[in-house]
Amino acid sequence: MHLAQAKCYAAIYAQKHAFQRIGVCITYCHTETKRIVQWDEEYEAAELWDWFLRLTSGYQKWAMLRVSDKRERDVSIRKLEFPFTYREGQKRLVSGIYRTIKQGKQLFIQAPTGSGKTLAALYPSIKAVGEGEVSRVWYLTARTVTRTVAQDAMSMMMDRGLKMRCVTLTALERICLTGEAVCDPAVCSYAKGHYDRINEALYDLLTSTHLMDRAAIVGIAEKHQVCPYALERDAASFCDVVICDYNYVLDPVARLNDYFMNGRKKNDLFLIDESHNLIERARSMYSASIDKSDVLSLRRKLKEIKGHESFDRGREKLTSHLTKLNQILLGWKGEPSTLAQIKSHDVPAAQLTNLRFAMDDYRDQCEKEQKQLPEEFWNLYFDISHFQNMFELMDERFCLYVQTGRRGKVSLHLYCLDPSVMLSSYLLQGRSTVFYSATLLPIPYYEKLLTSSESIYDMYAESPFDPEHLLLLIGEDVTSLYRERSDVMYRNYAQYIAQAVQAHAGHYIVYFPSYHFMEQVYQYLPDGKHERINWMMQQPDMTEQEREQFLKEFECNSEKDSLVGLCVLGGAFAEGIDLTGQKLIGVIVIGTGIPQVGNRLNLTQEYFDQLDMDGFSYTYVYPGFNKVMQAVGRVIRTADDVGFALLLDSRFTQRRYRRLFPREWKRIETCRLETVTEKLESFWGDQL
Repeated sequence: MHLAQAKCYAAIYAQKHAFQRIGVCITYCHTETKRIVQWDEEYEAAELWDWFLRLTSGYQKWAMLRVSDKRERDVSIRKLEFPFTYREGQKRLVSGIYRTIKQGKQLFIQAPTGSGKTLAALYPSIKAVGEGEVSRVWYLTARTVTRTVAQDAMSMMMDRGLKMRCVTLTALERICLTGEAVCDPAVCSYAKGHYDRINEALYDLLTSTHLMDRAAIVGIAEKHQVCPYALERDAASFCDVVICDYNYVLDPVARLNDYFMNGRKKNDLFLIDESHNLIERARSMYSASIDKSDVLSLRRKLKEIKGHESFDRGREKLTSHLTKLNQILLGWKGEPSTLAQIKSHDVPAAQLTNLRFAMDDYRDQCEKEQKQLPEEFWNLYFDISHFQNMFELMDERFCLYVQTGRRGKVSLHLYCLDPSVMLSSYLLQGRSTVFYSATLLPIPYYEKLLTSSESIYDMYAESPFDPEHLLLLIGEDVTSLYRERSDVMYRNYAQYIAQAVQAHAGHYIVYFPSYHFMEQVYQYLPDGKHERINWMMQQPDMTEQEREQFLKEFECNSEKDSLVGLCVLGGAFAEGIDLTGQKLIGVIVIGTGIPQVGNRLNLTQEYFDQLDMDGFSYTYVYPGFNKVMQAVGRVIRTADDVGFALLLDSRFTQRRYRRLFPREWKRIETCRLETVTEKLESFWGDQL
């Protein structure tokens, strides 16, 4: 490659100066001994130029494609108008995002449902691309449904003349054509010979569509027999807008390192939708663990792999290092279900390094012997690699602890308490970042945990919906506090639910703190057939098909019967679902959403307490109340929607919670078990 590089320079130089012949010298210098080695060659300039043209001809069509793309894109952007009449407050959103991009700042937006935040974010971003302010837009989100919304918004603008390349990245497990997600040419026919066919496949994709969704990518991948996961990642390099999960940009393991190489600052824009989900996702990305059971699983598996004498010696060496690490972890064995903090010098860093080197050697041996490595090998290999990488970056925002369980279970954990600095290390490589969500309150909490930048703006988008369409009732005579739980309390909650759904026939969802709580209340609910109520209960580990069927039940309307879904707060049906009109007219939220007290959460609370930052609110109240806001947000989805939210916990009357209520919650009343029916009947009487 060094010779080819030098020949390119020589060809250009000889052509420029009309040389007949030109010499090429490659010099290598040993960095330690300073020994110099040189190779000299001389070429006919004409022959060298012919070689250069043959070499570059393969790149010419790609370069011409980029040039024509940019020209066509910029012309279309200049002509692009906002697709709709601006909703109330939406133009202010567009202007605020545009100014943030121009100034290279970060913006946090609390944008209620219906404020049109997807288009409000994409439109000024696209304009900034056309003006040369931004080179690429990354639309990051945690959920498939929000990726679809962004993709639909791009499609809408393309229908109005926008010529801009956009790709939606799909996870390997969901786009793999074999269903196995084993990227091994010996196993996967799409991986075998992939690089022989990928250029033609990529060019076919780029010249056939501007909107590269999953269907388009899979179609081209099948046509050319290439890996669709690799194809979509290659396509991203040619796209102006990339719609994807957070991890493609922010996860050190899964990010697109071929694009974000060397940590160089780029002129990219990051639009982070559903930003309230990013804190816990980031903590997960930047935390690491090593489990003793995984060490033992690999050690057992290695016994099944036999080879010649030298191969067996490599296996025995690896087994020896696994045994040493297992003994170290075993030394931390304690009482079941306990957590013990440790110091960084207690981490067996040297042993992890030795084990990693032994695993590298064994991997090389297996490649030479054409032996397939077991899944247990890769699981532990990646866990150790990630742990070592995070351990090198560890500071006061991380903690180390050992978790013990039953039957000798031991695991070493590096837990990220505050992900802000890690997130900023990636996001500040771009020009600007916009964080937005319908539930981004209190904004200072999210600013503290999502960025370390001081160049921040805040914005609160007004809801375009009539606040009189949503009645917020607070049940002041019940609480889900653990110490108050009893059969009497469960019966009271059941009576609240029954009276609320009997006040007016329709579709409702009740959100419980847990499955156990749901089951305790369910036994006191009235008989569905007698009361003309159809009860549906969310089950743990529902398949995607089962979740779709659950939601389909809400599509059916009945003027006489009520449908009530019993769900878990913070679960699959608590956010990201869009049941408009009569599909959902009320939600009942039991409890404040506070997560169950645990050792890890206590560590988080201690960390923020030490910073004088109200650790209890940062760890329990704010994340819990976000779940409540998401649940309430299911009711009013369009300007014509009418409904109520019943918050059943007296703690919602406390100042700690009332100051968190969003502005659009304006029609707020308290109730008791004996008055809830009267208040709801009055509300429905006013609306109907």
